Amino acid sequence: MKNIVEYGVIRHQPYPNSTEYLNIGIITFLPTGEIRTHFAANLRRLVAFDPQADIDIIRRWEVGLPEFLAGLSKDEAIRLLAHFGTWRISEKLGRFVYTDEHEYTERVNGALSSLVDA
Repeated sequence: MKNIVEYGVIRHQPYPNSTEYLNIGIITFLPTGEIRTHFAANLRRLVAFDPQADIDIIRRWEVGLPEFLAGLSKDEAIRLLAHFGTWRISEKLGRFVYTDEHEYTERVNGALSSLVDA
């Protein structure tokens, strides 16, 4: 069975009065209502961009953010993430289709490769 996932790019914008940001991951909204967060495998560019960024804390948000958003609808989660500390979510959501967990992981890795690691 084919499943459609919507996802937004997580942008780190440490200086609110600046237009500069760095894409650091994606957040996915599964058809079941589950929310998952995926950050770039290598966040060294983040520290160069924002020396105050704590990679260990960001890694904990990979599990913590979905837990924090649990029970919210996709639209509620997006509104909350519009201005979530130094993070923003992209205004337009992307989509991909997957049939199983392996294909989901491949699609996530592809999105991270083209939108975050590039």
